[in-house]
Amino acid sequence: MKNQNTVFAALSLYCSLYQTSINQEVLEAGLARASNASAPDILSSEGQINNLQKAANKVGLITKFARRHLPQLPQAVYPLIAILKDNTACVIDRVENNEVYYLIPSSGDIITKRTMEEFYTFYDGIVCFVSDKNLSITNLRNTLKSDGTHWFWGTIKLSIPIYLDVLLASLIINIFVIASPLFTMNVYDRVVPNQAIDTLWVLAIGAGVIFLLDALLKFLRTWMLEVAAKKSDVLISSAMFAHVLDLNLEDGPKNIGSFTTNFREFDAVRNFLTSTVMTALVDLPFVGISLYVIYIIAGPLYIVPLVVMGLILIYAILIKTPLYNSIEDTFEAATLKSRVLIESLTGLKEIKMLGTAGVFQYRWEKLVAELSRKSMKSKLLTASVTTVTATLIQLNTIALVVYGVYQIQDLQLSMGGLIASVILSSRVIAPMGQVVSLLSNFDQTRVAYTAVAKIMECVGETASSKSFLDKNNIEGIIEFRDVSFTYPQEELPAIKELSFFIKKGERVAILGKTGSGKSTVEKLLLGFYQVSEGSILIDGIASKQIHPVVLRDNIAHVPQDSYLFFGTLKENISFKCPNANDAVLWNALEIAGIGDIVRDHPMGIEMMVAEGGSNLAGGVRQAVVIARAFVKNSPLILLDEPTNSMDTQMESKVRENLKKVSQDKTFILITHKVSMLSTVDRVIVLDKGKLVFDGDKDLMLKKFSSNV
Repeated sequence: MKNQNTVFAALSLYCSLYQTSINQEVLEAGLARASNASAPDILSSEGQINNLQKAANKVGLITKFARRHLPQLPQAVYPLIAILKDNTACVIDRVENNEVYYLIPSSGDIITKRTMEEFYTFYDGIVCFVSDKNLSITNLRNTLKSDGTHWFWGTIKLSIPIYLDVLLASLIINIFVIASPLFTMNVYDRVVPNQAIDTLWVLAIGAGVIFLLDALLKFLRTWMLEVAAKKSDVLISSAMFAHVLDLNLEDGPKNIGSFTTNFREFDAVRNFLTSTVMTALVDLPFVGISLYVIYIIAGPLYIVPLVVMGLILIYAILIKTPLYNSIEDTFEAATLKSRVLIESLTGLKEIKMLGTAGVFQYRWEKLVAELSRKSMKSKLLTASVTTVTATLIQLNTIALVVYGVYQIQDLQLSMGGLIASVILSSRVIAPMGQVVSLLSNFDQTRVAYTAVAKIMECVGETASSKSFLDKNNIEGIIEFRDVSFTYPQEELPAIKELSFFIKKGERVAILGKTGSGKSTVEKLLLGFYQVSEGSILIDGIASKQIHPVVLRDNIAHVPQDSYLFFGTLKENISFKCPNANDAVLWNALEIAGIGDIVRDHPMGIEMMVAEGGSNLAGGVRQAVVIARAFVKNSPLILLDEPTNSMDTQMESKVRENLKKVSQDKTFILITHKVSMLSTVDRVIVLDKGKLVFDGDKDLMLKKFSSNV
């Protein structure tokens, strides 16, 4: 039950008619959408992310909105998408003889004709031009590349116009730097000896105007850098999170603690490569201007700040390796600390029950002490750079004054020239001090960047490099052909040479001991993993050729280990079908056997659900997951131990409801409970990943009666 007339539905219709056919759910998959919204917003993240363009990327198209008067458009721009006054959309095929030929997504490929006057009664005046994409930004959810560049650098590249403005502002700011020492030099050398008060005020007013302009330019430069940083932050964070959600389970994070640490530390990467580093780097090239001015004013005195800059750089290079090693150790310790924290909070109930709080407290204290020790070393090394830089700047002043006095004695330099040189030299060395600090922070940035880059290099389930067949509906015919599968980092296969065929509408149970491979069959069928050998066919098509979104959209799935999200009960059961009406939701609750429980609650379907469903009883929590699966009328039902947390009465109710809703649908049940076998006619038995029985339920009960 999807909103059939949104702009995304119109884009899907446009693609099916004029481009490569693609399902609306596939276009909308992974796009930011509020939990109570039936479709994603066209723009998200305060208008910075174009969700429609992200959807269009999946089929190699680019989109552009504009307000246009239809009679003024040339025929060459058609077909296009038009936005209507009720916030729906249609596809305009052509305009001829003052008549508009258009298609409504909910009506499929039926063309409707209206006069221009009639069409304008519901046309909002906005059109969306759609065209093939040859350049532009490719799929943001995959890598967010721009013109073939990197997922990270592509976003930085989008801000190049801003950085060019920053560079221009920095050029003017660095020219203004000369104003203060020149003003001081002229006052000492010309105004004071000659008592030229009028000249003093002219110079003071001119310098004051320059300083005000300098302050304004510095403010504008900071603002532009923050705008670029915000833009990059939104795009990169969106791309990273979208990519994580799109990862195959075998490529996903193996440790949540370390992964969250990597994500948190990546903020340092964005800051390093946007605001901080840009300020220092744009100032560095202009150091030569100040050095040249010192050379003009004071001749050989420019050598002093030049030597000091070299000494600062040499020190930074000397401590680079020990600093990198220290930062890497600190990062590893922080990862372990996050791991223990998340593990402790997740298993808090078990820790209390087992009385192992002391063990986890010991682990925590040990890791905190180790992190503090390693962090202290890193901070001392980093601080030493600042200290050494400050000391060398002070020595630079002493050396300049001493050398300058000798120059004054030789009549090669004036008093004003010496003071001006001292002021300018501090401005020369300051950018070098910043760059040295950035070099010390670079190692921390590199560690965080490398960790996240490994994740971003993994190919997602729906990467643009993959192609899928145009199949929107599944009948429910399933075949495993000599399927073998081994989990990543495991030696023994979970299933070996498994073959079976399930017809459309057949009701099958998959039984077996713990570790026999039942849940592995479920995960492979859902496309969470790809087979090591053999093939899985759905409706005679290899499952990997069916888009994962389409595949899962056609399966009513109840996993063994379910999870509920913080929010209302209504939100939790309507995730798969956000625009389902209350009648559909209540029907799903009745199928799950908790309709009466929800009705008796003061808040009804709006009752709050805690994170993980911790405020619900185990049976109710499992029933909510069942309701979530049956909000949508799917042709294939896949249940893994759907009633293992329920009491006998609730299980009986659910069992009878499952018999009714599974009529004419392919029904696959993974269970240990003999009582649930009344919902099936056929049984497949697995043992150590191999098929040991496939046949009639009654025959199985006779053959394995002792085990049952």
